[in-house]
Amino acid sequence: MTYSTLDEGRRLIIEIMATGTDTVSGMRQILDRCRQSHPTGIGHLEELDIGTDLQALRTWLLTVLRVEPPSSNIASLWFGLYIPERDNERQGYDLYVAGTDSFDPVDTTGDWLGDPSYWPKHRYAHSRVLRALSALKVDVATPTTSIARYILPLAYACLSVRETIQSIEPALLCGNRLSRGLVVGFDEGDYIVLGTIDMGGLQSSSHQ
Repeated sequence: MTYSTLDEGRRLIIEIMATGTDTVSGMRQILDRCRQSHPTGIGHLEELDIGTDLQALRTWLLTVLRVEPPSSNIASLWFGLYIPERDNERQGYDLYVAGTDSFDPVDTTGDWLGDPSYWPKHRYAHSRVLRALSALKVDVATPTTSIARYILPLAYACLSVRETIQSIEPALLCGNRLSRGLVVGFDEGDYIVLGTIDMGGLQSSSHQ
């Protein structure tokens, strides 16, 4: 399967995540699919130090949850993709964690996300891989490569957040709640529901 629209790219991410693959294997599949649609110019997985970034993401999220735990009214954790400005320049995507007091994966409008009620001070992940993905070599600017620039950060965010969540004790993620929703997406609005975390671990969502 190749892709030609943002919606097809999103479905590709969901399809690959449904296999339960880890971040490295999942990103390899994503990059291979990107090259099928646009054979030239897409960078290589070897350019990305995913292992080190995953360790850093785990350390970051553990620190946030321990130092600034979400209160019991927080029903979902939002892992947002945004483009920070560094030295007055926009330099690729980064990831942050926030939380909302609602979770309704059946409602695809995303209106339930609302404004964050949980806004920790140390919410920014400073992911080196997300920043590097924005700099992957693309020889020719086409609509397809523009779609790839959308798919790659969203895919990495979904895969890496899921792997990070699976490495953390559920009690720390749930706090005083029976469960919390987990959502990854762009500040601009497009998102993927990873599922819910409860004391049994991550439960994948059937509503994506």
